Amino acid sequence: MPSETTPPHPLVFQFIGDVLRRTIDAPTAAAHRQALEAFLAEISPWVSPLDLPVLVGQPFTLFDACDFTPHADGTDENVSVVLSPQGAVLLRAWLRRRGVDPVMCSS
Repeated sequence: MPSETTPPHPLVFQFIGDVLRRTIDAPTAAAHRQALEAFLAEISPWVSPLDLPVLVGQPFTLFDACDFTPHADGTDENVSVVLSPQGAVLLRAWLRRRGVDPVMCSS
């Protein structure tokens, strides 16, 4: 997503956290897929019609990159992600559902 439309990091990580809360306890791959599909169904009404072509077609990942960099003292780590084009579409839909303008990042 271009930097001028990238929401602040706390919103991106809240989005990722929401996805994880829905899927992390799934005991099987099928249960994980079902939980993820339920999450996507919940936010689908907020997907912009202009973004629909990005989601149609082949399966996709949420991230193009995800890096974990441990702190020198080993007590924590920095996490950075690069959303895939499809992940960016879903983030914008998630933001709209929460009443946040995805471009301005304000309600």
